[in-house]
Amino acid sequence: MTIMPVLTKEDIRIVHQYVLHNFDAVMEQDRRIRERNAERTTTPEIQEIRKKGHAKALALMEQFARNRGPYRIPRQANAGRTV
Repeated sequence: MTIMPVLTKEDIRIVHQYVLHNFDAVMEQDRRIRERNAERTTTPEIQEIRKKGHAKALALMEQFARNRGPYRIPRQANAGRTV
C-alpha cells in the first residue's frame, strides 16, 4: 500500500483533459462538496470534549513547567551544551 501515490505526467495529462472536457460537471461537483463541508458543524458534545481536553493539556503543561528543574543533555549527546 502506498501512502502517497505518485502521478505520472500521463496521469496528469488525462486528468487535465477530463477537466477541460467536463468543466461544468467538475465545477458543480466541487460546489456541492464545498457547500456540504460548509454546513458541517462540530456537535456541542464534541466541542465540550475538546474544551475539557484543552484545559487539561494547559494544566499539565503548567504542572510540568513548575516541577521541571534545570535540564541537562547528557555529555555524549551534546558535547557540553545545556538547555
